[in-house]
Amino acid sequence: MRGRRDERFDSTLVLRLEQGVGVLRNVSANGIYFVTDVALQAGAPVKFTLEFRDFRGGPVQANCTARVVRVEEQGGSKGVAANIDSFEFLRIPAPGAERG
Repeated sequence: MRGRRDERFDSTLVLRLEQGVGVLRNVSANGIYFVTDVALQAGAPVKFTLEFRDFRGGPVQANCTARVVRVEEQGGSKGVAANIDSFEFLRIPAPGAERG
């Protein structure tokens, strides 16, 4: 697509939206594209969380805010392109890890 500034990386991670779930299709430093059944509109803000369980230093959660730039019908689902406004990475406890 014309106008893309950053390299995109394909993925099939599940993302959690405030209103439901989606499946990540690709991500770059500034944007994300995912498929969901949640009704979103261009221009709307969206918050989502991604979990990276296989990080070398332990599981990490990314809490993100973005603005929807495009919504495409994809069968019964919607393809959503959004510009990422902010993100925060947090370490999350590994399954079975002791809490102290």
